[in-house]
Amino acid sequence: MSRDGGTLAVYDNTKFSIYSYTNFTWPFVRTKTVSPYVVVLSHDGSHVAYSDGSLKVENTLTGASLGSISVSSLYAYAFRNNTTLVLLQGTNSASRLLFSGDETILVTGDSLNRDMSFFQYDATLAPPVFSFIQDGSAHSAAVHVFSGNGDVKVIGTSTDVEIIEASGTTTFTGAATSVDVSSDGTRVVVGTSSKMYVVNKSGGVGAAWI
Repeated sequence: MSRDGGTLAVYDNTKFSIYSYTNFTWPFVRTKTVSPYVVVLSHDGSHVAYSDGSLKVENTLTGASLGSISVSSLYAYAFRNNTTLVLLQGTNSASRLLFSGDETILVTGDSLNRDMSFFQYDATLAPPVFSFIQDGSAHSAAVHVFSGNGDVKVIGTSTDVEIIEASGTTTFTGAATSVDVSSDGTRVVVGTSSKMYVVNKSGGVGAAWI
């Protein structure tokens, strides 16, 4: 889903489909028959990137090509904002990248979504332009997401869901198949194999989740 919540990309190993939110519904927009590795959307949903031999970028709604990038090694990619696409190449085990809405937090996950690490942007470091330092130790997680400014991190493991904040970690028992969080970090939605539930902040920073 795009950061603004208005565009959704659903994909498997043969295609991806685009849906656009309108008046409390999700009308179908288009399907692209490819074998995508990962499909990512820009923050406003206007651009979609996917790999199909090369890394390709298109207008999300029309499918018009916006260019392609040739790559020769394992890589992960994510939109840092609406116009900047970040590409990670080499032998690094990370195959999933995700930026916070304010572009200051980067999370990486391995190919099996077992280990994930958070990185904090440090403007004082020397080039390259994007310099990040790891924030804490790696987590074992199958799914993960965080709020717009990166202050609220949500990870789902094989046994529970953890909401990680500076004030501490709140844990809900039960494996999650998907997780999401509102941009302001006050609402978390969790999907399991049998149901979906939502937890909300009971107050301001440091308040309980109910």
